[in-house]
Amino acid sequence: MSLKTKTRIFFTLKFRVAALYALLFTISSALIFLTVYYFLHVELTGRLDSRLLAFSRRIGDIYLKGEAYEYDEEDPVTNALPEIPPEILSIACRNVPGLEIRKKKLIVKENKTVYEITGEAGDFIYEIRIDAGGNVVEIEKKEKNNTKFIETVFADESKYEGTKKIFFLLRSPDGKILANSDISLLRHGDNGEPVKHGIFEGVGEAAVFKTITYAREGRQIRICQRVLHDGNILEVGVRLKDEVRLLKDYSSVFLLVFIVSLFPAVITGWLVAAGSMGGIDRICEAAARVGKGNFSERARHRKNEGEEIKILVDAFNEMISKIQLLVSNLESVTDNIAHDMRTPLTRIRGIVETTVNGKPDLSDYHKMAGDIVEECDNLVGMMNTMLEISRADAKLLPLDEAEVDIKNLLRGAFDLFLPVAEQKNIEFKLSMPSEAPVKTRGNIPYLQRALANLLDNAIKYTANGGKVELGLLAGTDMVEIFVKDTGCGIAAEDLDHIFDRFYRADTSRSKPGNGLGLSLARAIVSAHKGRLSVESIPGKGSLFSIKLPISF
Repeated sequence: MSLKTKTRIFFTLKFRVAALYALLFTISSALIFLTVYYFLHVELTGRLDSRLLAFSRRIGDIYLKGEAYEYDEEDPVTNALPEIPPEILSIACRNVPGLEIRKKKLIVKENKTVYEITGEAGDFIYEIRIDAGGNVVEIEKKEKNNTKFIETVFADESKYEGTKKIFFLLRSPDGKILANSDISLLRHGDNGEPVKHGIFEGVGEAAVFKTITYAREGRQIRICQRVLHDGNILEVGVRLKDEVRLLKDYSSVFLLVFIVSLFPAVITGWLVAAGSMGGIDRICEAAARVGKGNFSERARHRKNEGEEIKILVDAFNEMISKIQLLVSNLESVTDNIAHDMRTPLTRIRGIVETTVNGKPDLSDYHKMAGDIVEECDNLVGMMNTMLEISRADAKLLPLDEAEVDIKNLLRGAFDLFLPVAEQKNIEFKLSMPSEAPVKTRGNIPYLQRALANLLDNAIKYTANGGKVELGLLAGTDMVEIFVKDTGCGIAAEDLDHIFDRFYRADTSRSKPGNGLGLSLARAIVSAHKGRLSVESIPGKGSLFSIKLPISF
């Protein structure tokens, strides 16, 4: 196999289909990966943000109330700012003049409802609890929180969660650090400057979330920022170690699965393409053999190849069958032309040689010239007939598509051939229905010529005293013209060939003609969308039938 033949595989449709299959597999895999990665990232980030938000709420409450406490999971607290009746708020403000409410909470426990209102007045923090009847249950007064206390809370919380996992930071509105836990997670080298900020941001319940990435260290930190009641900013941050590792593991596993699956996918695409193109390959091989002259070659069907390949194989085989028939007809026509033209040419040569070799006078030359003209006319007529047959077969006849009264057509033909039949003492009969005229569309001269060929043959091959009948049978959508005779008939082995060009049965070789009349008649009828058929019994006669569509 040459290098050129080897490299041409890259230009084949099979290779292109396999490559397209691999490309589609890659694109679909990438889309699946990105979709799953995105939703996984969003889910992990959402869970982490909920956790950070819970931390910030808890630290915010501790910062506001000035004491550390544990949340009771069974405490049915509604939201941070529930709808408190105005009269309850008025009671709280009357009991603590100058109260600025910072937090409201509704507590329902053991079928008892208590409103807890936290606020500040002066240098103190007040917690006021009022029942549903408006009675003050308790007023707790504490000094405002200081940074040392909240820094201790930061240290305890970070130690419990892990100093390398979480940090807490309290800033003033101008950015000054007021209190913090171990914030080494925020530092990069000596300068502590992050490489990239704000990869992902979101807002939830007065909280801002952002991700800081340290590219050199491969670290990511998720931070939640909230503005507290006094305007200071609380930051809670965690390292995205487990989340990042999970996303990396997912990416690695997906990449491994993709690489492992890509090769089978490409092989599958190649096999699918090869199976789909198998029919085309067989057609190409068959076409190559046909090109070498083997017109008996046919493409073979295979099971489960698809309807399109089946239709293509059938169309190819039908085309080759027609080509084989045309080539066979061409060979037959060529042989017949050579045979039928040889006779008049030989006759012309004989006439000339006889006249020249003798001692002719002027009358002999006149006779020779007349004979030659007659033979030339026969040759020209044969050529014209062949041309008309070819034009009819190619649908090139100049059909005027005029309306044709078939009854008038038959009457004209009957009147034309009646004297010829009477000369041979043949009973010539015309039978037509007496109903309204039967019409079709076509070219009257060509239809007259086709009918004349049938009548001429019927009278020619019917012995003296025989019968010839020209008739018409009208149907619903087709009309049938028939020519029936009691002539010599046609042998069974000749019936399949009598419409072939130049074909003459043994019984007709003694009669004048060139074997083109029936071929021309069939071509004319076919050009008019009709059909010419024959039935014959040797020794008893023949029945020729022309069926044409009726025009309404």
